[in-house]
Amino acid sequence: MALVMRLRKLGSRHQPHFRIAVAESASGRDSRFVEELGWYDPKLEGDNSNVNAERALYWLAKGAKPTDTVRSILKRHNLIGTGPAPQPAEAVAEPEPPAEPEAPAEPEAPAEPQAPAEPLAPAEPEAPAEEPEPPPEATQ
Repeated sequence: MALVMRLRKLGSRHQPHFRIAVAESASGRDSRFVEELGWYDPKLEGDNSNVNAERALYWLAKGAKPTDTVRSILKRHNLIGTGPAPQPAEAVAEPEPPAEPEAPAEPEAPAEPQAPAEPLAPAEPEAPAEEPEPPPEATQ
């Protein structure tokens, strides 16, 4: 299931008004959606959009792909830029696993000449292991 961030049209003809929504890519423009993130009114001058930044970052982290228009709205709200997408606060706060402590290096001692090793005496053969006695049979 691929998720996209797209605009849903709400206004009438010649009076467009859009909602920014997360929806499945297979669904239609104005059909089912997963979550609404804000609104966009192209007829307004100046600040013509509003976005829930926390939820937008959450869906971007989950892999939702914004359409071109939604991407430009998110850039205006400084939610995405030219670099990698910022991570939501939950993902940033993950603790790192503890690093394994490195063993201290032992200082190398100067090499001393070793005396020739004495030849080992032949090993005595091991005695065969004793077999345990079988348990006494129970009489009935």
